[in-house]
Amino acid sequence: MNTLKSLALHHIGQIRTAEVEFGDLTVLVGPQASGKSIFLQFLKLALDTGPIHDQLRKHGMDWARRVPAFLDVYLGHGMGGIWRDGKSRVVLNGEAVNLEDWITPHSRQAKQLAAEGLRGPVRVLRL
Repeated sequence: MNTLKSLALHHIGQIRTAEVEFGDLTVLVGPQASGKSIFLQFLKLALDTGPIHDQLRKHGMDWARRVPAFLDVYLGHGMGGIWRDGKSRVVLNGEAVNLEDWITPHSRQAKQLAAEGLRGPVRVLRL
């Protein structure tokens, strides 16, 4: 089973760098509009990629496998601008993440293989 140990966001929206190592209790504290909610949405995406895709597609949402379009659908209209091509980065458990992989829906079979710990394009993370 994969566990979520750390998440880092770089140059996403108002976040220059946010690096968080998770413990038994992790608390995010900061001023209004400092990026806490964006960080939490990326955390949710890391944990629940498949169910998020399922719900968006269930309601007819389409993002044409483009990061800004996905962020507009997932976070709300106008939020695609928080992603800066060539500059924004996500690091999960010390490894850089290709966000395009996260936003691309995969088959149920691939999700099941990943959940069973076999090779597959989707990583299932549990706290």
